[in-house]
Amino acid sequence: MAEHVASSIVGFVRSVVEADPFGLRAAPTPFDFDRVPQDVIDGSYRLVQVGARSVGALDWYETRFDTFDLWVARAHNGDPTRTMDALLTETHSLVAAVARAGQVHDFDLTDDAWGYQVRPIPGASYTVAQITLPLSYAASL
Repeated sequence: MAEHVASSIVGFVRSVVEADPFGLRAAPTPFDFDRVPQDVIDGSYRLVQVGARSVGALDWYETRFDTFDLWVARAHNGDPTRTMDALLTETHSLVAAVARAGQVHDFDLTDDAWGYQVRPIPGASYTVAQITLPLSYAASL
């Protein structure tokens, strides 16, 4: 198993969501979409580490279990139902793409806790998907 740190895992996930076919763009702030102009909100994302734990520490290595929330915003252009349906499909595609990236870059999407929510933001012209990605990898102490 390759040795990683949380920042390298973040880099792998960002490379997946920013590449084709998703083509998402990082929001200017990691905590909300408030600073993203409404005319360019479509396709913005945020990636936030929300939890971390480790198991074992043998020979200066540990197995890390970090949880990341990936938030994706899509403009609904007056049709929030269609946007929610499209975001559901995109959510599953993103999870599958991150899992495939893990096979290449030696980290795992754990199957016990990943999940998602798709919901419109009251008073806003966009809908948001929140995807929880529990990822495990080897790290040095």
